Amino acid sequence: MTDTPRHLSSPPETQSCCSARHHAAGQDLPLIKVPEALDLLKAMVRPILEQQSRPLGKALGHVLAQALTSHVPLPINDNSAVDGYAIRLSALKQAPLDHDMRSLPIAGRIAAGDDISHIPSDAVCVRILTGASVPVWADSIIMQEDTQLSEDGNFASFSELPTQGSNIRRQGEDVPQGSVIIEKGARIDTRHIAIAAASGNAQLPVVRPIRVALLATGSELNHPGADLPPGGIYDSNTPMLTALLSRANIDLTIHHMVQDEFETIRDTLSHLAENNDLLVTSGGMSVSDEDYIHRAITAISGTFEVHKLRLKPGKPLGFGKVKNCVFIGLPGNPFAALVGFLLFGTAALDALAGISSKPAPMQGEADFTTPNGGTRLEFVPVRISGTSENGLPKLDKIGRGGSARLRPLIEADGLAALPIANQGIAKGDRLDFYEFHCAFELG
Repeated sequence: MTDTPRHLSSPPETQSCCSARHHAAGQDLPLIKVPEALDLLKAMVRPILEQQSRPLGKALGHVLAQALTSHVPLPINDNSAVDGYAIRLSALKQAPLDHDMRSLPIAGRIAAGDDISHIPSDAVCVRILTGASVPVWADSIIMQEDTQLSEDGNFASFSELPTQGSNIRRQGEDVPQGSVIIEKGARIDTRHIAIAAASGNAQLPVVRPIRVALLATGSELNHPGADLPPGGIYDSNTPMLTALLSRANIDLTIHHMVQDEFETIRDTLSHLAENNDLLVTSGGMSVSDEDYIHRAITAISGTFEVHKLRLKPGKPLGFGKVKNCVFIGLPGNPFAALVGFLLFGTAALDALAGISSKPAPMQGEADFTTPNGGTRLEFVPVRISGTSENGLPKLDKIGRGGSARLRPLIEADGLAALPIANQGIAKGDRLDFYEFHCAFELG
């Protein structure tokens, strides 16, 4: 995302009328299940091919455009895994036993970063610290805890014979030189930064930022903090969606809210679709007299792949294309808009960036019941109430439902997905669980 989102003014209005054909256009599309809709969305999106090079310090949150390889082996050379003594095993085996101990003369000391050329090639034992390069003649390292030193410190004595190669980290055993260390399509986090730096990569090839436009529609909407006119409400969707879209790999344009006027909505959508990869709207997706999104998309020769979903909350929600821009129309109610974006907005962003896979949701067990099954996949706020006998989080449903309710989201640990079923949910039923916060946030 750019430091300051771009704000555009609305293009001039033109005259047009809304026909009954446009009004009813969304009625003809079938009601489909969420997995099928997600497959349609992914098939419709064409990944962004343009790349840019970013230094490590500015690559966090971007998506790798091509597989990254290591310039060097890791470890770069054979080195010690412990503080101790590097020994020539054959010499130790030949050393005489004295009170069950074998002794070797210490030829020097090596610390991490030292040049080891000063160590004699015929040495049989050397003091070595963790991370230090191992001489070519040394074939084992004995920990200092298992070593006794002579009073003058010139000899090291050992009670046991080590195994060949013990406590030596071999060159390239972690990462062979030239091997792939980060796969194409990975979202760069702190782990990737670490291995990229260790392997000698100062720049990362990433997909150029996704250009996203955000538009809220509704004559009732007002900016938070403004005086509310009669019948007005505060716009919560734009700040919420702005936060969700505040990613390093997104260049976000926030358009000011527009009223429920067909010509204004049509021209604004057409304008925003010109220079963006993804256009996200909230509100105006139903088929009432004041809902114009579907008719406006149709009027500018856009397409709707999906308009009716077996999803709760999230009706009405749809997606398609306007010109070459992917379009996602979210409901106006905030909870429904959140669920719709988490399912379809993130899927569109991942497809545009070339991210091919997503982690599966967690599993949890219901700690509540519902009297009846549903004909739509339903997402409900849940709180973790304990741990089940199977070691899964027990999920307690909170709130009375409703796509306009926000307090249950604040009190929840995440969302549970109630599947389409003939029967209601019973305690102990397995549910997909989407936790709001994971244990580690790596960026």
